[in-house]
Amino acid sequence: MSARQGPCFIPEQLREGLVPHKPAILQVIMSQHADLFMPIASVWDVKLKAIRQHRSQGRHTADSDRVVERIARENGARIGVPVAEAFRVLRPT
Repeated sequence: MSARQGPCFIPEQLREGLVPHKPAILQVIMSQHADLFMPIASVWDVKLKAIRQHRSQGRHTADSDRVVERIARENGARIGVPVAEAFRVLRPT
């Protein structure tokens, strides 16, 4: 399955007059080729709380917190802020 399905994916919606959504950009997280950095210091505590809810993925441990913080600080250093989220921007054709 691709990110953008063809017109036959949900034919009943096309018959109802709905058109497929085509986003202007996609922001992919955890890319080795990030080209968009967003400061997240104002939501840092909320982000950590949310990540800790992924208990089945082992994201509720102190080790996980340290890894997430290290990555956020490395991303932040790239744009001169304490912590940041990094994305690769893709523009669909």
